[in-house]
Amino acid sequence: MDNPLKRSSNQIKAILEKNNFEILDIFESDPFSGVAVARNRKLAGRLEDIKFLESVEPIQRKTFIQQGKILSAIHHPNIPAIYDMLESKDALIFRQEHIEGYSLREIIDALNGRNARLPNEIATSIIINLLKALHYTHNDVSYDGKKVRVIHCDIKPSNIILSVKGIKRKKNIDAEFLDLIIQGNGKPYLIDFGISMFQGKTNQGINGTLNYLSRVQINGNKIDWRTDVYQLFLVYYEMLTGAKPFSGMSRKQILEQKLRHDFVAKNVLSRPAKNLIEKAASNHSSFKSENEILADMEKLHRNEKQAAFVAKHKKEIVTIFSIVILFMIAGGCYSAYDRYFLSSEAILNKIERNPAPSLPELESALYDLQHRSFEKKYLNPLLEGEFRDTHTRDLLYPSHLNADGSWVFKGPESEAAGVFAGMLFEQSDRYPKLLEYAVKYTEPILKEKYDGSDNLRFIYALIPAYEKTHKKTYLKKLTRVSDLMESDFEKTAGMVQTMHLYHFRLFLWLYQTTGDPEYLELTEKYMEQFTYMNIEDDGYVFELSMVNMTLPNGVSMPDDKHSRLVVPYLDDPVGRHISYKIMELDEFKDKTSIFSKDFQELLQILLDLYELTGNEIYMDKIRILERYYDDRYSADQKDKFFVSYHNDEYDIPEDSLALVKSLQFYKRYDKHKYKKRLKQLLLPGNFRQETQDGILFGSVYIDELYYDNDDASIRNQTLVLADKIFMEI
Repeated sequence: MDNPLKRSSNQIKAILEKNNFEILDIFESDPFSGVAVARNRKLAGRLEDIKFLESVEPIQRKTFIQQGKILSAIHHPNIPAIYDMLESKDALIFRQEHIEGYSLREIIDALNGRNARLPNEIATSIIINLLKALHYTHNDVSYDGKKVRVIHCDIKPSNIILSVKGIKRKKNIDAEFLDLIIQGNGKPYLIDFGISMFQGKTNQGINGTLNYLSRVQINGNKIDWRTDVYQLFLVYYEMLTGAKPFSGMSRKQILEQKLRHDFVAKNVLSRPAKNLIEKAASNHSSFKSENEILADMEKLHRNEKQAAFVAKHKKEIVTIFSIVILFMIAGGCYSAYDRYFLSSEAILNKIERNPAPSLPELESALYDLQHRSFEKKYLNPLLEGEFRDTHTRDLLYPSHLNADGSWVFKGPESEAAGVFAGMLFEQSDRYPKLLEYAVKYTEPILKEKYDGSDNLRFIYALIPAYEKTHKKTYLKKLTRVSDLMESDFEKTAGMVQTMHLYHFRLFLWLYQTTGDPEYLELTEKYMEQFTYMNIEDDGYVFELSMVNMTLPNGVSMPDDKHSRLVVPYLDDPVGRHISYKIMELDEFKDKTSIFSKDFQELLQILLDLYELTGNEIYMDKIRILERYYDDRYSADQKDKFFVSYHNDEYDIPEDSLALVKSLQFYKRYDKHKYKKRLKQLLLPGNFRQETQDGILFGSVYIDELYYDNDDASIRNQTLVLADKIFMEI
């Protein structure tokens, strides 16, 4: 039988044989270094991990020795212990505690192969254990008689081992091991302190793994505990999503993205997890200490465990809860408790009574409202079978509410169908039962043919479907849809209109998912045409002058823009085409409105392009668009987000979708304005009464859907799309 250490020199073999070791396996090696599993015959055959280096290079030897010294000073249950260091003229070996398991990289890859993920509460528990280990290395390591702060600097999935007691490592991960990990039986270990350093030292050159490097490391600044936290929370993101951070980008793009922008997590995560990841992985994290992070993570973990317990024991809980509710109702207690503590009105009143709510308080109220509203408006009716035809049992897709509060349903060929199916996927983390419904509601949409109309249904449904399941059928369909969209562009001879902004959303997603640069090039090409034809130097966008005063009637060259009146102007009747040439340009701009959901989509796409390319031209466009909005309102006027001031005058409902999309934009672009708008959103007057089973006050102006001026109709005609975006803030 060949010695598994055959690639190493006789020097390495001699040292190990001299010290009475039997080499069993090598699970990582290159021609000069590696890690072997060995049996220590001196100590009753105890297994040990043997890390070795064969080199006479002074720098390599110094680094290897320093790693061994640092590890020998660390004593923590989640970091392998160092037993001894052996040295010769051209070889170094240190003996360490044997860990029987697989790297987190191997586990994530294996789960991806099964279209599975670590349960949220298990992933969070692993990160909490590693946070505690890092808190120790950052504060309590005794080195040469004094306390030192050791920064790992290279935290990534391949440097984290999960071990299950009694389970031996095999050539490939089997289902038994994965099931035990999913059940929470894995113990995490942080390994490979090869480039670790003491806090306050500077990184010489870009050492580490590109996708996980912090901005401090890239810039060569002094390292502290925040670098390890940044890297660990990128690992946390990968554990929850299965997606490697910054995947699909070139080295240059990754570096530019890290230097210019904070990390933005996908919306597939639960909001608390997404917020924690983005906060910890920010270039200017507002976390003041690791204790603060641990407290937030432990709170999240408690909530996740409760949610997992409820999901697992749903039938028993429902039975017990039903009995309790009967008693409470009999005593008249439950309705009072619900009204005074749990209702939307109670949540909003609590915020209203707080003269200066903090951002976490505002967001906590928002999450409570979102979940309560979603459960009442969508979850409960779905589970109770209300979204099925009573006779045929065919699937029904909710679109919007009638004045009497009853649902208006659409078929799978509608945009509303895609929105609803996508929302089910997005909420399936919090409500696991929804996943099977999401798949069922998506199947008819997947079979629909692209016909150039209502094509957004594919984007809304299939992107979250693929992100949740990783089924290639969804990705294949989206790729086909994008090809047909591109063909439509060519047919219009490059004339880019508002509807195409939503196509860019798919192109950019495919670029980030597949890494194919053609999708980014397409978006940049067509966005250049859109901005040239539509965005004036002062920030006015002709193509978006559509909410109240005008509807678009096609786009031509910049000197020949025209629109259709939807309200009378002077002697012009409703429906007549006008050109700004019949009035002064400033008057035309003043009489039209651009502040709609489409304006928000334009801002989002420009921000996406800036973050992906670093091209300042996109940020310049954002600034002039934002300035135009700010110029339209004086400081003492009510901030209506991006909704036209003509709404009140003409009784057209406020654009709820524009309102919530403005929150999405500012959450990424300007935290101060995000807080301001969030506070205004949570004013009770901006929400519908909970008893009317809605989420947002106001409606969405979409396509041919008009609203009468009846108050009840306006209150109830909130579309499912506005609710979906609301749930994503």
